[in-house]
Amino acid sequence: MNLDFLKDRPLVANVSGGKDSTAMALFLMDLGLDFEPVFCDTGWEHEETYAYLDYLEKVVLKRPIRRLRNEKFFNTAEGGFQEMIKTKVFFPTGNIRTCTLTLKVTPQLEYMDEVRALHHKKPVSAVGIRRDESQARSTLDQFEEKDESTIWRPLIDWKVADVVAIHKRFNVAPNPLYTRGFSRVGCFPCIFSRKSEIKHAYHESPERFDLIRKLEQDVKQIAKDKGKKDAQYSFFKRGSVDDVLDWALKNDDQLELLEEEYLKVFSGEILTIACSDALKDSWQYPVSGKVLNNNILGQKSFMV
Repeated sequence: MNLDFLKDRPLVANVSGGKDSTAMALFLMDLGLDFEPVFCDTGWEHEETYAYLDYLEKVVLKRPIRRLRNEKFFNTAEGGFQEMIKTKVFFPTGNIRTCTLTLKVTPQLEYMDEVRALHHKKPVSAVGIRRDESQARSTLDQFEEKDESTIWRPLIDWKVADVVAIHKRFNVAPNPLYTRGFSRVGCFPCIFSRKSEIKHAYHESPERFDLIRKLEQDVKQIAKDKGKKDAQYSFFKRGSVDDVLDWALKNDDQLELLEEEYLKVFSGEILTIACSDALKDSWQYPVSGKVLNNNILGQKSFMV
């Protein structure tokens, strides 16, 4: 790979705790590149994703992961997504994706400006996006010039098997959410979650949906107090959290069955990352002061 485009420019790698960004960080290490990993914190991630980032930082990358966040919305114990929702008095929608723009894009752009000012060179921002992830990403190029940085997608032509392979080669276990059936990690849950993902998240953490219910009630009350009539009161675009749960917990259509089968196959593929003979029988990492054990590592058969 020709790396002349770097030319001593600062390299920033976006690490989310997901399989692709982790694979990208491993790839950059394999190339012998000096880079700074960063994570854009929404305040709405699963606690195990935060713990996994600590694992990556201390055990795998052996360098600090800079946590970026929009400080404007981190003034309370509910800082991040919840505080943003209550401040703006509406939930994000497909047309107005304030969660991504406000909590991820904004702090990322601000930090790129800081890096550029510090080094007096336009930084390179590496992201773990692959073309085969979706139709929307299938047309993306490896490089894209932005005002604040050069976007580099080093894994653009990789397949899931490539992602699995580099995890296994470096003896790195995946975010355990994958091995429990989640097709993606990030906001937990995402406002754009599919039916099967909502169902899976509910069975995993029903208390999270109690929090969403309370958030919907709070937004409705704040809107009433402020006389706002254009507020989006529901977390999910389909309706209130209770209406969505009634819908999601029903196995009543072929699409739902196909989505559940997809999750089973996907988690089976990702599980193979954690089954390497070179790994220990128990992968341990701290979560909220506790140590969780992922005992799936005892399996020896591979599905990829």
